[in-house]
Amino acid sequence: MTSDREWTSLLAEWNSLLLHSPEVLRDLGPDGRRRAWLGEPGASEADLRGAEERLHVKLPTSYRSFLACSNGWACPGPSSMSGGALRSASRICRFERENRDWIVAYTAPVQGAADVTPEEHVVYGKPQDSCRFRTAYLWECIQISDDRGSGVYLLNPAVKTTEGEWEAWFFANWLPGAQRYPSFRALVEVLVDEARTDRSGLVGQ
Repeated sequence: MTSDREWTSLLAEWNSLLLHSPEVLRDLGPDGRRRAWLGEPGASEADLRGAEERLHVKLPTSYRSFLACSNGWACPGPSSMSGGALRSASRICRFERENRDWIVAYTAPVQGAADVTPEEHVVYGKPQDSCRFRTAYLWECIQISDDRGSGVYLLNPAVKTTEGEWEAWFFANWLPGAQRYPSFRALVEVLVDEARTDRSGLVGQ
């Protein structure tokens, strides 16, 4: 389980790295640049329980503790590389609620092609084939970010660990498909690592 202290440290680094990105600074606008913090005050236990009751789920451990530390995140990365803002607990929803047509496009039957089985789906590592995932899971996914045209972040309650984690996705047509991670924490760690790489590139120029 990720503690509040661990999230505070990781989010502070993520914030600092992203604020060195010209593209992120442009996306934030004047008010966001003055604020100089991409996070939000933490969600209360009532906020978290309200989201769980509304969605009829128990939110995964690392995502729940993230919301308790920061109830949303303005910009996960440059718009050309990442999805939109991570939503507050009150705004997360079933993916199908806002994107039913998107799901239908991916789950429409293709002659001679069967969906990936649950056993074939749970394969991580590098390189990962973003096209090879169980599309039926899209109907169960929870949308945790806005979609600014480049993609969207999802949590998949159909694939869980014994620690109470859910699989986390970055889902985008340009991939095409889904980049999948064993937990929300693992997804954020990848985003932070990408921000470190981008920052190193800027420093080296």
